[in-house]
Amino acid sequence: MAKTSSKAPPAQTLPVQILRHRQVREKLQVSSAKLYDMVARGLFPKPFKLIPGGRAVGWLESDVAHWILHRRQAALQFHFAPPAASHGVGDSPTLTNHTDHSVGAGQADTSSRAKSI
Repeated sequence: MAKTSSKAPPAQTLPVQILRHRQVREKLQVSSAKLYDMVARGLFPKPFKLIPGGRAVGWLESDVAHWILHRRQAALQFHFAPPAASHGVGDSPTLTNHTDHSVGAGQADTSSRAKSI
């Protein structure tokens, strides 16, 4: 009697590429200081240790690529608001700036005050 194997065939593994610090800096076109700052502020994924107990760290290339694509999408959504009511020929997408220019607490609004001499 022949034995049949109940083992499932090995799952296909996706190619995994690890990017080191220099490669990530080059891909993002930022300095070391900027990359460290972005990681510290939670604006970029933290690297992981390549060897437990070791010092070498890296990022998965897929994580970096996903971050870049996400940033691109966020930038497009921020800069281009939906078009306002049509004003005629030559209308183009409206650039928006979501910065709050309101007067903060403790600040006086001096823009409408007349200067006294």
